[in-house]
Amino acid sequence: EQGNSYALRPRFFEYMSWIRTQPCRVAELDPAHRCDGGVEADHIGEIGTRGGGRKCDDRETIPLCSAAHRDRGARAGFFAGWDTARLRAWADAETARYRELYAARRGGLDAIF
Repeated sequence: EQGNSYALRPRFFEYMSWIRTQPCRVAELDPAHRCDGGVEADHIGEIGTRGGGRKCDDRETIPLCSAAHRDRGARAGFFAGWDTARLRAWADAETARYRELYAARRGGLDAIF
């Protein structure tokens, strides 16, 4: 039996919980953005490389409010006009940034991942 998408990828529940405590990244970058809904852990890693409905692992998430998460998927708002290459480069930089922030508070990446 193949299992569901959650069973097929690494899970890091503590990291995901921490991501959800961070402010929406789009709100930090775009003064015009108005958050709507709670902060979610957006599985943003590996943009354009997975099949539909498949999430990357939990280490490749960033905090986005519900509105920014929807905008990212629709390439609207802050993400309007972004092509896949630009979104992928931004996602790579942002996920690395959050892993480093988390590692700094936990004693290094090796201790957590």
